[in-house]
Amino acid sequence: VNPLDGLRYGPDGCRRVALSPDGRWLVAGLRSGLLARWDLTSPEPSGTSMNPNATDPLRPARDVNVLGFTTDSKTLLSCA
Repeated sequence: VNPLDGLRYGPDGCRRVALSPDGRWLVAGLRSGLLARWDLTSPEPSGTSMNPNATDPLRPARDVNVLGFTTDSKTLLSCA
């Protein structure tokens, strides 16, 4: 299984990618404003979609322009 297969996301497209400092998490910011997350320590990594728009989880935010993890890998920061 290739954990990067899900980055294609059709017309949504991948805009930004971040790898956590501990190497566990790979996160892609999509043009729709959604985030896709992979646990690279899993025997079969698979993507999980997340919506960072806390005010309305059903409505994606704008393009994800910045992605980054804190140095302890526990917090992901994103900015549209």
